[in-house]
Amino acid sequence: MTVALRPTDDASPASRSSVARLLTTASWTIAVLVLTLISLSAVFRTNDLLGALLAEFPRPYGRAGLAAIAVYAAGSLAVIVFARLCAARQWLVGPRLPLLIVALAIIVRVVLAMVADAPLNAENRIVHEQALKVLDGACCFSHRPLGYPIALAGAYALLGVGPTAIETLNIAFAAVTVALVWQIGNVTWGRSVAAVAASAYAVVPSQVLMVIVPLTEPMYTMLVTGAVRVAIVLERRPALAAGAVSAGLLAVAQYVRATAAPLVVLVAVLPWLVGWTLRRTLLRAALIGCLFMALLLPVIAYNVRAYGDLSVATSAYGGWSLYVGANREAGGQWNAADAARLAGFPGDSWWERSEYAGTLVIGRVMEDPLGSLAVLPRKFATVWGDETYAATYALRGQAVTRDVHVGWLASQLFWLPLVVLATLGMVVARRDPHPAALLIGMSVSLVAVMHLALEVHSRYHAYLVPLVCLLAATGADAVARSWRGRRPLSAAP
Repeated sequence: MTVALRPTDDASPASRSSVARLLTTASWTIAVLVLTLISLSAVFRTNDLLGALLAEFPRPYGRAGLAAIAVYAAGSLAVIVFARLCAARQWLVGPRLPLLIVALAIIVRVVLAMVADAPLNAENRIVHEQALKVLDGACCFSHRPLGYPIALAGAYALLGVGPTAIETLNIAFAAVTVALVWQIGNVTWGRSVAAVAASAYAVVPSQVLMVIVPLTEPMYTMLVTGAVRVAIVLERRPALAAGAVSAGLLAVAQYVRATAAPLVVLVAVLPWLVGWTLRRTLLRAALIGCLFMALLLPVIAYNVRAYGDLSVATSAYGGWSLYVGANREAGGQWNAADAARLAGFPGDSWWERSEYAGTLVIGRVMEDPLGSLAVLPRKFATVWGDETYAATYALRGQAVTRDVHVGWLASQLFWLPLVVLATLGMVVARRDPHPAALLIGMSVSLVAVMHLALEVHSRYHAYLVPLVCLLAATGADAVARSWRGRRPLSAAP
């Protein structure tokens, strides 16, 4: 029987420092607040889509499109309920249930891959062309991270250049992610929560759609989820090894997306927040930091050689991201005007032009300080309230077809209950603290704060969807227990 994870360090809760207790309380409170705001953002975005539907029913989905959404939603709910029943009633014991859920995730994605291929436009094409350059011998650094293009080039080499390679690679990443979600749920909250979380992630439309798209999300999601899985291993003996593995996964993730580095801080500080002594936490943090930096030495050496900067950044666009994020008129999103400005900025490389853009950020903010503050809620809602990004990348070509609209609405209708239940799950987990819930909450909060300054896009939260599914499963479990009258809703699962 799996039990909830607890720290086993020599520090008892009573002996924890007041600073650690204060930071832990603040982290829980901020996470609940952020998730509440995410839920509200999702409500407003969903209301927009449903309002448009009611005004023009049944356009632009058509009755067939709406029926397809209803059938998929009903089937997905049935799968999630069945998975929970299997876990609660000890059906499909041992590894059979998680293997069945992983198989389900693969089947759903294979079916999609058989009927649809993502168009190679916009960023899809950029990543595809990066992979082709790698096939031609380009390696191993560029102005964009090459981690995923290198993996995609390997798939192209094995399976040929085309959609089959993209889809096979991404389906493999998704299958591993589903297994990791099961693992986190099982070791932390038990089989019932694990079954709900894994099966939910297996069928979430946005995550299913992303497997046909040549973008970093499937690979990056797997790496971040894997880092969380090993980071919550805090028992005395395996904790150092687990920390080292977590650092290694985040280092690889940094080669895929340049936003992985800040997550190392959360992994390093987690043991102190849940009961470790400061000395042992610092020793583990030193190991994590040294290994992370060691694995990124090739990046550091390249940046020093190419740009004269001592940096672990795998993207040349850090300064430009801040510059775009400060654009009030565009709501902090990519826009053609800023892209044109970047091309004309001083410098002989994208790195230098981006660095120059970064120096202009304070001036852009101070042009209208109140306006810059006023745009922050809009930026937050862009990142967190909208789940339609996947259908856009996967299905939208030159025109917005009915399939695109169906994908938008299906994705959004799944996202809303997920984030509402995740908010409840964070509240419930606070009553009986789990390191996993704390780490997930801190990760969501950190990413939310980062994108208040950086450029925003709705897909920038995609890699946290598996972690949101875990919190949502704890919330759903609390609702189920309360409904059956076994314990009040305020009690932990």
